[in-house]
Parts: sequence; C-alpha cells; structure tokens
Amino acid sequence: MRNLQANTTPWDDWMPLDHPALLTGFRCDHRESLVESTEPAWRYRLVQLSESANEFTWCLYALDQAQSKTYVLGVFDTRDQAEFFLALHSENPLKVPALLTDELQWPLLELNADGQLLRARYQGVYKVGLKSYRVQIDEESGLFTLAYVDRYHTEYLGEAAEKEACLMIYSHFDARLRGCKMC
Repeated sequence: MRNLQANTTPWDDWMPLDHPALLTGFRCDHRESLVESTEPAWRYRLVQLSESANEFTWCLYALDQAQSKTYVLGVFDTRDQAEFFLALHSENPLKVPALLTDELQWPLLELNADGQLLRARYQGVYKVGLKSYRVQIDEESGLFTLAYVDRYHTEYLGEAAEKEACLMIYSHFDARLRGCKMC
C-alpha cells in the first residue's frame, strides 16, 4: 500500500459550538483545511454528521478557488476513509471522482427556515474529456442512481444508499483507471 499524506494545513474548527445547527439534535463537527500548494488553491471541508446515536457519516467537500466550483469528494463511514480520499485528491485531483455540485454553494452547509441543517449530498457530475460519472437522487426511493458515460454510451451502474454509492463510483473509477481507460 502506498504511503499517502494529505498536503494540507491542519484542520481548523469551522462552526462554533453554540451554532443553532448544533442545538437541533443534529451533531456536526466541521473541519476546514487549505491545500498547501500554490496553484490551484483547493479548500477542503470535512463534516461529521450524526443523525442518530449510533450512526455517523463523514462528508468531504472541496472548493476549487480558482474556478469557484464546489465538489463532493465523498461520504464515508469513518474519518480514515475521508482522510484517504483527501490524500488522493491533494496528491492529484484526477485520482478521485469529485462530483461537481450546484446543490449548495460553499460552505455547502445551510440552515433552512425550520432550523434543519442542509448539506450537499453525494450527487453531481464528474467529467474528464468525453467520459463522465453521473450520480442523481431518485426522489421516490431515496436511493442514488449511478451511471458511467463514455461518449454516446451510458453504462448503468446501479442504485445504492449514499455511502455505498460513493464507494461504487470509486471502485468503478479505480478499476477503469488501472486499465488506463480514463486516459
């Protein structure tokens, strides 16, 4: 296994402990980091969410400051998984299928009028040349629909819950990358 390290500054707390989102029964730990390279400048946000007492979700987001575009890098079970994706992305942004999202703008977290915390979900498009991955939420089932598009050919990859969708996309991406089909 390669020894990867994220080339970023240490994580900084982003949301104060008395923020209204923390008082609604939705536990959030926010961390923010800036990549230490000069160009392009990436800003990362790692969010730990707890919607129930026993289940945690780690969400990793990125902002390409040069182009003002926001990306969802992944949704994970553990912080270690998120840190691994961060290390891959900070080494070379093309090594992680980062989904361009327009769901929410940076900082990708908002409170609605009811005091509920909204976050960018694992959906969007990752595109390199004529090849892309598309992830969309099926409103009826709540599952994420996954597709790989190569020019005019679309390959349906399946439907899954959010965390599983992230891992399915990365597994497919990694298998294709190892075969140099994304190049």
